[in-house]
Amino acid sequence: MLKRVVAVMLLCSIAFGCFACTPPNYFDYEDMKEGVIRVELIKCAESEEQSVWYPRKGAKQEYKSFDYEKMELVEILSADKIDDFLKVYCKIKFVSAEEEMSLPEGWCVRLIRSRSFHVISLDVKFARIYRDDGIATQLGSLNITPEYRDILVNNFFETQI
Repeated sequence: MLKRVVAVMLLCSIAFGCFACTPPNYFDYEDMKEGVIRVELIKCAESEEQSVWYPRKGAKQEYKSFDYEKMELVEILSADKIDDFLKVYCKIKFVSAEEEMSLPEGWCVRLIRSRSFHVISLDVKFARIYRDDGIATQLGSLNITPEYRDILVNNFFETQI
């Protein structure tokens, strides 16, 4: 009987360890290297629709479309720096957040691919993948730490933030 209790407790511990934490999403460098066409530093204005999104179990996740009118293109990363930028970008851990903004705000980095683009905000909890028509598809984020502002922007772009 004691062996069964210990075995069940061990199985529960293993199951908890495997399923309790959402593993971080990393972007594959080789995939990104082949797919990224351009990297942009953008600034997104605050929007009336900008609100905190609280996912709840069983609730439908409704992502807002990317608002191109609220976006200002600040700088395009030179082509010779994209490879080094992607090596750093692919090391960032993206995990679903318990709450995140509905739309990007403030300083952002946008990676453009042939049929989609990634946007991460350096000011608020926001990381999202969009189809080329601006419809959001997936991804959440933890806070992008101040170090990433320096690592992703100040080390690669001429514009310093």
